[in-house]
Amino acid sequence: KINLQPISGYSETIYFDRGMDGMAHYGYARIILNNFILGNYFEAFKGVEDIFYYMPLTRYINSFLMIFFGETILGSLFIISLFGIFIFKVLNLIFNKRNSKILTIIFLYIPLFEALGFTIINYIGYTVDGYGEGLCYFAMLLIAYLFLKGSHNVLTLFFIGLLCFVTVGIRPNYIIFTISFIILTSFNILASDNYNYRSVFKTFFLMLGASPILLIPIHNYIYGNELVLLVENENVQNSYRMKFSDYGNFLSSIFHNNLNYELFYKIKKHFTHYIKYYEFWFVIVLVNLFVTPFLNTNIKIKILSISLIFMHFTFLFFAGDARYSMGTWLISFIIFLKIYNDFYFPFFKSKIFSAKQ
Repeated sequence: KINLQPISGYSETIYFDRGMDGMAHYGYARIILNNFILGNYFEAFKGVEDIFYYMPLTRYINSFLMIFFGETILGSLFIISLFGIFIFKVLNLIFNKRNSKILTIIFLYIPLFEALGFTIINYIGYTVDGYGEGLCYFAMLLIAYLFLKGSHNVLTLFFIGLLCFVTVGIRPNYIIFTISFIILTSFNILASDNYNYRSVFKTFFLMLGASPILLIPIHNYIYGNELVLLVENENVQNSYRMKFSDYGNFLSSIFHNNLNYELFYKIKKHFTHYIKYYEFWFVIVLVNLFVTPFLNTNIKIKILSISLIFMHFTFLFFAGDARYSMGTWLISFIIFLKIYNDFYFPFFKSKIFSAKQ
């Protein structure tokens, strides 16, 4: 008699929500790997779906990690365990080692800024539930670290572009952030090097790293015989909660002194999944992004801020639940810490000391 139970006696997917994304992509990964081992490469690369419905890359990452860690989520958990290291590295670009260590300890053990994504609990939770957001937002953190670290060689730029692909491949809604980031970064590279051949070479490698994004529409066309950019339109429509016309009609009703209460409650309900009126910490971090481009700070900080602003605008129309927006808030909070350390704290400190005198 064959014992099909894991050694622990418990299911490897005990925390997965049955019928939800995590379980689906775990199952897809097993099918991909089985087809690959059997030599059915065409079916393996298909990834179960003719046209991707959601999170195209997650199934392939899970399948790849299963080669080394077995049919478990240990591979994803191992990657997530590196979160604290790179949080410290990013913070150390802003603060001294002492303050960076304190904030890293807060990130690891004290969920003080949990709502803003500044706690490892969130990313462990997503990963244990089988979702790809933990890996996605770890990729975003690596983008921020490599981008802010210093001068960029072609290999670093290639890897930044590749991480942009990983981010979009796991969470397609971050296409707006990555496009904005790549375009602004490319212009900055070209301008800083006076548009010479080296700047063109660097920009090429950044885009080359991100180019695997094209594999997603190629897959959809080969297997589904349709030109679909990322995921099925049905999935996009399910996440499309508010329309431009909703905001336009609501503003029109205000100007005509005939408030449309139905639209008012619809907009209010949508915003409560993104920012509630009493969550001032979100408002402060968000407003800071709009202030940052006008400050005398590093151009890279400005590029990240503008890219994040574009990403935040998408949540006016699409679902802004924590699972979908956590990475945006995490990097936005890191930008706030940078600006706070360089501008806000020195300003208020000078005002306090001048008042005492």
